Amino acid sequence: MFQMHSYFKDDALVTGYGWYADTHGQISTDSRVRIDSYQVTADFTPPPASGYATWSETAFPAEAIPEQREPAYDFDNDGLSNLLEYGLGSDPAAQVVEITGQKYLQIQWTRPDDRTDISTLGEISNDLAPPSWTSDPAEVLTTIAPAGEGLETVTIRDAEPLTAHTKRFLRARIQLNTP
Repeated sequence: MFQMHSYFKDDALVTGYGWYADTHGQISTDSRVRIDSYQVTADFTPPPASGYATWSETAFPAEAIPEQREPAYDFDNDGLSNLLEYGLGSDPAAQVVEITGQKYLQIQWTRPDDRTDISTLGEISNDLAPPSWTSDPAEVLTTIAPAGEGLETVTIRDAEPLTAHTKRFLRARIQLNTP
């Protein structure tokens, strides 16, 4: 039977959960639990760390300080928080891609390939004013390519290198298709 228990040890209250047996002195056949009299000893190995904490240990350069690894921080100053980079599966330390010696602003993520009810467009702007955003293929490239079984990679990239502009903003627009 499982129960919560509390007791004093070295003048401190200890509270926890544990197993107990109705039969005094019974030994469990489970090697992780030992029952001696009324005392229970349980060996517990926590599962390996996963999720954001594990990702943040390997996703950043070694010189990144702990504050730069926080979910709300934007390590590469690309407008995407570290948490959003984690959710998208993108690199929190890379906001540009280099092609034939030129650097381009780019957004890339992988998603399931069954999203047939949506349209994905890249949009680019030299400022953040609403009328300035464009999805003109001469200015922004949007590609969707197979990425393995059941997956596709979406890439949105500026058509012009970073050196062509003093400011440049890139975003993805995803919308439901109307029947």
